Amino acid sequence: MALGSPPSGENTNLWIYPWKEKEISTTAPGAVAVFVFTAKATNTIQPLIGVNTNLEPTRFSVDATNGRYQYYTYDTSAWVLKTGNMIKGDCTIWIRKNGVDYMVDGVTASITSVAAGATYITVTAAQNITAALADAVLLSYAYSATTGPLQSTFCVKDFSVKQNGLDYSVINCMGGIVNKRKGPQELTEVSLTTLKDSSALASMMIGAKQTVTMNSISTAVTTGANYVGNWAVVLRVTDPDNGKNRIGWFITNAGAQGIENKGGASADFEETVSFKCDPECYAEFEYVAP
Repeated sequence: MALGSPPSGENTNLWIYPWKEKEISTTAPGAVAVFVFTAKATNTIQPLIGVNTNLEPTRFSVDATNGRYQYYTYDTSAWVLKTGNMIKGDCTIWIRKNGVDYMVDGVTASITSVAAGATYITVTAAQNITAALADAVLLSYAYSATTGPLQSTFCVKDFSVKQNGLDYSVINCMGGIVNKRKGPQELTEVSLTTLKDSSALASMMIGAKQTVTMNSISTAVTTGANYVGNWAVVLRVTDPDNGKNRIGWFITNAGAQGIENKGGASADFEETVSFKCDPECYAEFEYVAP
């Protein structure tokens, strides 16, 4: 997709959510198909509005030639291990066996998070996930927390992504033979520059924003933290000509690495935050809105 006009900050939206990576179900595999996770009083899975408005587990399209992900899907009467391509969603379901995690096709498992009267986040599989198949069932998801920051929208001035490919090394052998060997794919690096209007973005690096009252004045403060959580970052650019064509970036399980504030007497006050994430936790998407 090519945008009809150069995108501008007025047509760019950024959402940032706290990200839970591989929470283990309190329900053990066995003769069960429903697995219970965190109580909703703490976390509620958040549909990533930068991509869609309905909760969507990760889905796959089977491609045995080019696929690089192994996952389980329910095929007629049994769970079958397959290889395919990954499509990012709001959450990812995993099964763990002998210390190895396999994703579960979003088509064969459903998530309940916001249903009326629901008390817990639940994963419902197409059939029982037995102890022979899995030692545990896990769920990764973006969420809104009652005690933490909710999704936020910022005015984005600059967005930079460095997608590192595979590194190569060579081995020189006798007879003039040179063997080329692939190394592991390096982490994806993301940098965001926004107009600073609050301490919300900074809180990802230097601690959650707290509200305190000093001399009857309510003040939001951040402070040094000894633990930096993971985040889901969604950036969407809309075609300013028709408001429909959109292209975006979707980063999950991203760890914030650094933040830089900059401003001057004749310039806007800006902040730049950088993230790193695994290659499989980054995706680009494009679509046409109705």
